[in-house]
Amino acid sequence: MIAHGKEAWHLRSIGILQRGIAIILGGFIVPGLIGLVSGAPPAAAQAAANLWAWGDNRYTQLGDGTTTGRLVPTQIGGIGDLIAIDGGGSLHTVALRSDGTVWVWGDDASTGTRTEVPAQMPGISSVTAVAGGTYHTLALKSDGTVWAWGDGWLGMLGNGTFERSLAPVQVIGLSNIQDIDAGIGFSLASGKDGSVWAWGENDRGALGIEMWPKLNAPVRIDGLSEVIDVAAGGYNSYALKADGTVWAWGWNRYGQSGTTGVECSPVPGRVPGIDHATAISAGVYDCLALKSDGTVWAWGATFGKPAQVSGLASIVGIAAGDHHALAVDSEGSVWAWGSNNSEGQLGNGAASASLGPTRLTGPTGIKLVAAGDSSSFALAAPANRQNVPRPITPGAGPTTIALPQPPPPALSLAGAP
Repeated sequence: MIAHGKEAWHLRSIGILQRGIAIILGGFIVPGLIGLVSGAPPAAAQAAANLWAWGDNRYTQLGDGTTTGRLVPTQIGGIGDLIAIDGGGSLHTVALRSDGTVWVWGDDASTGTRTEVPAQMPGISSVTAVAGGTYHTLALKSDGTVWAWGDGWLGMLGNGTFERSLAPVQVIGLSNIQDIDAGIGFSLASGKDGSVWAWGENDRGALGIEMWPKLNAPVRIDGLSEVIDVAAGGYNSYALKADGTVWAWGWNRYGQSGTTGVECSPVPGRVPGIDHATAISAGVYDCLALKSDGTVWAWGATFGKPAQVSGLASIVGIAAGDHHALAVDSEGSVWAWGSNNSEGQLGNGAASASLGPTRLTGPTGIKLVAAGDSSSFALAAPANRQNVPRPITPGAGPTTIALPQPPPPALSLAGAP
């Protein structure tokens, strides 16, 4: 799904923002950036601005043209008509407009350059959902295909290689996909037939399989069916079934799977105490679930075992960051809480933590919230399709493909750190 925080480890170049010729940023010509349409075109600029952002902005991930962090929600101009957004970790942000175009901004560690304001991503259109990982970006098109760009050294692009791609490439072996999400170095997708697919780094069992340290093509996860939504944390994965149950696998050191005793498991297991769920959102250390009665439940490093978050009612959207969480209620108000507010990600005007939800001032009419590691976003736009439960569509799902053979020695297979 998207609206999840991802832990950012600045170890490798990203290539999330496509480059080549110069574009103008802040009055200066920055060489090396190609294809990105700097700033919003007239149609996008004229659309009513509907994006609010706050928190960490060291990498211009808030999109306001500065590197100044924001302690309170700040409206971002220059782009409007957004219907989905993902914080994508701490380096970059990806958003989707109602016309199916994809917009990106933030830092690109591969060249040391950055896009300070929203810019259209070329080579991709007719998009219905987006997801940002730490090192890569995913897009789901209206024809049910999945596309990816950015770093590929862990296979997270899913195109059969371990190479970086500056332009969108199609993920092989997938069709009839309904939902996507991206973790630190891996990707998830769910098919309209209720299947779940994974590719990229398998550290701590995030791909739901054993042995293979990384895969450059999707594999179907056994033991899961009737799934309507997926969520990727750092090295932990989640699936929401049509019956309202939530299933988890991967890293569990801090109780991210809702259980204790097993630090890592590639086998999906049901999260205890969670039923009637309609949406899920995962961070590196915690996970959230929204139930059909409008209550929010949380578990992991910050929250312990699955328990209801007190002080919230009539919630319609949720988002989990690294150590903070967001919710939006039916009246369009935004609520924030968490154990870490060092970058102002709680939007309460201070840098102090708040373990109980606090209603924010400023944004109104909000329909969607999203979280990066230490940044927060809110959209006054039609509800993100990924925050709304979707019925399973009968019909064939993605074509099953054979488990990829181990890559040749030259690719330097990486095991768990």
